[in-house]
Amino acid sequence: IWKAMEAQVDAGRTKFIGVSDFNIRQMDRLMKIARIPPSTNQVECHLYFQQKELREWGEKHGAPVTAYACLGSPAAVSVFNGPKNMTESQLKSPMTEDDVVHIAKVHKKTVGQILLRHLLQLGVAVIPKSSNPERLKQNLDIFDFQLSTTEMAKLNALDQGEEGRKFFVSNLGKGYDTHPECPYPKCPEHRN
Repeated sequence: IWKAMEAQVDAGRTKFIGVSDFNIRQMDRLMKIARIPPSTNQVECHLYFQQKELREWGEKHGAPVTAYACLGSPAAVSVFNGPKNMTESQLKSPMTEDDVVHIAKVHKKTVGQILLRHLLQLGVAVIPKSSNPERLKQNLDIFDFQLSTTEMAKLNALDQGEEGRKFFVSNLGKGYDTHPECPYPKCPEHRN
């Protein structure tokens, strides 16, 4: 498939090609055969799931991370998680995190702007979803301030690793999680 995507670049139909939800093992394998490396790897990335190792790999190899669910998908989480036995902390939104709310007040910014700025300062491209015109404008208004080293450290400390993931393979259809190319680790039992 990647060779066919490279052919689209060669034909002038696109300038850049990338991947989504690739793990490091898959990225390594792709880089071995790629004549044109991926321009990005679009993955879930937010305050609770910061993907540090994948971000470092992408920076080293010229395939930076682009974040989907960069605000933690507060509205979609109940739809995508499915299981009714998830704890409140597992469903908690970064939008209500005390440190984020405090930092937003200090900078006179919205909580969403703080979450987006945090990822930008980590080197992550963000693609927040909104159909609300005011929030669309706010999402662009994140380049006139910087988070301090202390603020970044507080936000970085909220990373929960795999436990912070909001989107799980069990939502992608029966058998996806056992497919040899499934990029995600096995979901904890309470998330299946």
